[in-house]
Amino acid sequence: MWADGPDEVPWHHVRDVLRLRPGDTYAFVCGDGFEYRARLVAKDRVEVLGRVALAPPAVRVSLYVGLLKSDAMDGVVQRATEIGVERIVAMQTERSLGGARLDRWRRIVRASAAQCRRGTCPEVAGPVRFEEAIGAGPGVLFWERASASLTGLVGSEVAVFVGPEGGFSEAEARLAEGRGVKICSLGARILRAETAAVVAPVLVMAALGEPGFS
Repeated sequence: MWADGPDEVPWHHVRDVLRLRPGDTYAFVCGDGFEYRARLVAKDRVEVLGRVALAPPAVRVSLYVGLLKSDAMDGVVQRATEIGVERIVAMQTERSLGGARLDRWRRIVRASAAQCRRGTCPEVAGPVRFEEAIGAGPGVLFWERASASLTGLVGSEVAVFVGPEGGFSEAEARLAEGRGVKICSLGARILRAETAAVVAPVLVMAALGEPGFS
């Protein structure tokens, strides 16, 4: 369950979704790094019983994804939150579709963080132009025409670049390569853009030793 703060009570969820009664306990997160336990004391009063720290991801991944159609982008935002992506940036590329819906995506992020018991919410930003995003730090760009693997990737912070429907153009891939970004393959099969946007960060976190992925 998501609350706007440790002292806020999500009454709609408590009463109408969980249908809790006085004496029942529940858990919630509010993006401050903790999970809280609370008990419904009366219909209009709760008691916070305690909190436990939730470990943040060991590998900080910023996912830059070429804008997709609305439903597909919603799914990417949701699943990227679940797997532990630290930052989600919508990116305008040569083949991008759709527009940015930041307010909607931030609501999705909060709901997803609550569902997966995540202590913090990823930042949601954009849209930014590909040329501005590329080369902002250590990065990996996934391109269907690449052959290199993630072997040798090191560090604990990395930008992951995934294209829209149709992928990156050759000019975009070469620009990224020229700025020091590693160009890698996701394997022999061509994945849908929304699938690639989830698989890519998982592979990067596994390569860098994220607990539970490696």
